[in-house]
Amino acid sequence: MDFYSDAWAACAMWGLGAVVLWRINKAQAVAWHVLPLAVLACCVIVWAQYAAGLVEARGVAWTSSLYLMGLALTMLVGAALERWRPAQAADFLFMAALVGALGSLLIQFQQWLQVDPGSAFWLFIPAPPERFHANLGQPNQLASLLCLGVLACAWLHQRSRLPGLVAWLLAVLLAVGLALAESRTTWLVVLLFLAMLALFRKRLAITRGVMVGAFTWTGMFAVFLVALPHVDVWLGRASQLRPVRSISNLELRLDVWMHLWEAVWSRPWFGFGWMQTSFAQFAPNPYDMVTAGTHRHAHNLLMDLLVFTGIPLGLALCAVLVLWTVHAIRRMAQPEHLWMFLFVAALGVHAMLEYPLYYAYFLLPCGLMLGALNEALRFKPVGQTGRWPIAIMMGVAGVGLAITIHDYLRIEDDFFSLRFERQQLAAPSDRLAPEVVSLTQLQDLMWLIRVNPGKAHSEQDLVRASRTTKLLPSTITLYKLAAMYASAGKTQEAEYWVVVMTRLNQPSQNLVAELRRQWDEQAAVYPEMAKVAWPK
Repeated sequence: MDFYSDAWAACAMWGLGAVVLWRINKAQAVAWHVLPLAVLACCVIVWAQYAAGLVEARGVAWTSSLYLMGLALTMLVGAALERWRPAQAADFLFMAALVGALGSLLIQFQQWLQVDPGSAFWLFIPAPPERFHANLGQPNQLASLLCLGVLACAWLHQRSRLPGLVAWLLAVLLAVGLALAESRTTWLVVLLFLAMLALFRKRLAITRGVMVGAFTWTGMFAVFLVALPHVDVWLGRASQLRPVRSISNLELRLDVWMHLWEAVWSRPWFGFGWMQTSFAQFAPNPYDMVTAGTHRHAHNLLMDLLVFTGIPLGLALCAVLVLWTVHAIRRMAQPEHLWMFLFVAALGVHAMLEYPLYYAYFLLPCGLMLGALNEALRFKPVGQTGRWPIAIMMGVAGVGLAITIHDYLRIEDDFFSLRFERQQLAAPSDRLAPEVVSLTQLQDLMWLIRVNPGKAHSEQDLVRASRTTKLLPSTITLYKLAAMYASAGKTQEAEYWVVVMTRLNQPSQNLVAELRRQWDEQAAVYPEMAKVAWPK
């Protein structure tokens, strides 16, 4: 689902960029601001890390640079569109956010009220046991979209595109959805909204009606949080909604950040490589690692940058983001600037606790708004060019996107074939993994799932299995890697990964017992596996 959502978002943004470049005045120069140049510099860093062997899979470098190039392009296109037709980029983004938020809200209401629309509604998604997430698969993702929808109501009313009553009613409906999502991040975003409105009330001449509406809306949101569990009871259902969720996840976040910070200091100069945060999770002593979940992301954008690139480059990138934010706040001169800034800030707050910007359907709109803000707030460009450099970049990005989609479809087809093989509904495939150009990390995953760990393997196979397991850790990849090391006579390495396997994600005792049973069965055939000691 994430791939298809991201692919559609990328295709839509690519089409928008092509239209903008085609339609803008041919004499209009394209401004290159600091942010898109910094993002393009990150693309260079990614491939330099791959060339140096720090990024271990070509597919990781490919996908990372493709996302980064998409972000840079949306910034450039956003600035060009803002210069050509002021506020049109924001109009487009806020309208899209409102339509998307209302569509997701409808699905969320369907889940909450347990309405089965049957085959008439093709977007029907079964209701989760709690925290209704609609079609986004994760409640915090939905909460971010709904927050953008609330901002869209304010923007469209400010632009005289929505009557005040309609905008207010839609915002109240979205508040119900936010209460159903039970996202604690929402409160941080709402408090930021209120603080910014209060701080800039005089400077931006924000009307009393907007201030009263914002604080009244916040009060209604709080009422919905408290009232909805009682509504469930009134409807005759056992409610799993909670007015206030515990802070146990925050404690886990702090523990993860502490361990990642220690990992950064173990490799301070160059880090662990772009999009390889999961590598930092595997401490030299397996009993020291965080076991509550597999952490492919730090759940904090700034921490991820430090893990990706090391302390010097990571701090430089963080400084660019912080300085841009400070200068943007100082340059705001109109209410429209505030709503545009809050669009980015809502996703930024979420990015400090989760990873919404790792999804193209949030990353690319954020980039478009950042580009529009660069122009609207009169940031001085580093340089200006014609349209052709961006057109060439868009051509490269389009080809890269097409190759990635083609490779993913091949891997997806192979994955379904593997499922049929495991259920003995199809003959085993002659190949261990499909041939691909871009997504080699998924190719490696398919290879590792199919490979027989008990047979003799080359050192190259062990390296391939190790990087795949550290990049995409799961019970099956951990088991395969431990067994491959055992069969190769590397008992110490095998014991390390057995300990990791029995602790990561805090598996149940029944699962550990089943893994041990399978290991003992294979050890009867492959004696080297019997030499591996399991933790007691």
